Amino acid sequence: DTPNHALDANAQLSFPLGARHFMVSGVALHRDAVDQQLLALSAWRDPTSVTAVNGGYHGRSATYSVFAQDEFAATQRLNIYLGGRWDAWQTSGDNFSSGTTPVTNSYASRTVGACSPKLSAVYRYDAALTLRGSYGKSFRAPTHQDLYTSSTSRGRTTSGDPGLQPEKGATWELGADWRPQTEQKLSATLYSTELRDLIYLQQLSATQSLRINAGRARVNGVEFALETRLNRWLMLGANYARVDTLMLENTADPLSVGK
Repeated sequence: DTPNHALDANAQLSFPLGARHFMVSGVALHRDAVDQQLLALSAWRDPTSVTAVNGGYHGRSATYSVFAQDEFAATQRLNIYLGGRWDAWQTSGDNFSSGTTPVTNSYASRTVGACSPKLSAVYRYDAALTLRGSYGKSFRAPTHQDLYTSSTSRGRTTSGDPGLQPEKGATWELGADWRPQTEQKLSATLYSTELRDLIYLQQLSATQSLRINAGRARVNGVEFALETRLNRWLMLGANYARVDTLMLENTADPLSVGK
């Protein structure tokens, strides 16, 4: 039984700043909570036949964010975007197991901050062709399941790590959009992301796995997309993506490097 609750809120203020700048600014909040109980049942198909609570976990987390972006009309054809975001992630939790020797583990609240800047540009070469490029950094916090609980499936037990750090990434992207006709659009995008502190599943044995932070990994990708109107009431869309990943550094699991 795993009830969970989440709250998302944000406030945004957008306004022109002179004739060539447009600002977007705001604050955001994400909070979530989970309370799990592993229940023993006398009849496994009847959820009301509980005979004992074998274990469970509780998790609480919140992310407080501030962001801003300036859209600068450098020329009639070129727009430049410069923005940034600050995230402060906070988490706490515990887990417990019953039995002949009950065990409870409590983990104190901790906070991790991350700054994620981004720079991008959009160039309208003509009415049909648009070129775009960007570079930015990103941040992803581990989930409560990554942190505070263990699960068993098909004979393998996967354990969380309450000390996991958030993943951080740096990405560049180049792309183009071409409209040979009003009702047709072709898009191509090339990108590369380098991840640090990748949340990764380390295989300890044939029956045990552990969630860890690997050192560095790289994700390269290319995407193509097509949109076209076949008639007044029917649009066709098609896309293709290829993604290649590579582990660059992982002191906790050196055999994974290069794979």
